[in-house]
Amino acid sequence: MINLPVHRYVVPDKEKGDFNSEGYDVFRFEKDLLQDVFNPWLPYLLELQYLLFSDISVAVKVPGLPMASCETTLVEPPTIYSPKRAQYNIYIYPDNPLRVQWSGDVWNEIDLSFQMNEEYADKTVTQTFSLQKVSEIHYNGKYYEIRIPYELIVQILDQNLKVRSDIIRRYFGPFRIDLLTGNQAFYTYMEFKNGMNDFNFNPYDNVENGIGLIGGRSSFSKTTVYLDQPSRLKFAVEPILRKYRIIEY
Repeated sequence: MINLPVHRYVVPDKEKGDFNSEGYDVFRFEKDLLQDVFNPWLPYLLELQYLLFSDISVAVKVPGLPMASCETTLVEPPTIYSPKRAQYNIYIYPDNPLRVQWSGDVWNEIDLSFQMNEEYADKTVTQTFSLQKVSEIHYNGKYYEIRIPYELIVQILDQNLKVRSDIIRRYFGPFRIDLLTGNQAFYTYMEFKNGMNDFNFNPYDNVENGIGLIGGRSSFSKTTVYLDQPSRLKFAVEPILRKYRIIEY
């Protein structure tokens, strides 16, 4: 058993949501659950992470009230198979979508973001575009896979970019891939999430002598990957995008 100190916590100003603290006190505790392993020759390169514990149990004692308790299994960080950890270039081409492959638990989500740089005579402006997928995830018995098609990137750009006469050029910046995975309790939480805001209506909880939920979720981020040259060339000559002055570099 590990005894951890708790601290009173003020939730920053935000839209009312799952942890809005208006009207009651919030306390928090922290404990590192992962061990990071870095490449011995490239100390800045994170090679893998592993859990220090397999599960967690939480018990809270409040004077005059029954002890509240809950427990859950912890979730290993996703192992990404494609793009590879050391891979710096990705391709997205017609009939050849970006394939993201990883190992995960019951609930999975992928967040993809990329930058588009816009060069003007006196400045360069960067726009960031994001997409999130929790559906269309395929599982082949070994790993999960999701496909980001070329046509989807074209659609996102065409819906958000503006035709401007003063722009010199546009070109792609880095891409970022965030993988999130959660256990069964977290999956159930996400299924009922709309009914759990502020716990005013709580169709599901797994806390004994209390209201709330404990679940396991982990993530992996692959940052600063770039489109390869054939992909950049293809987007540059895409008829739908020509009016936006996108070039190779």
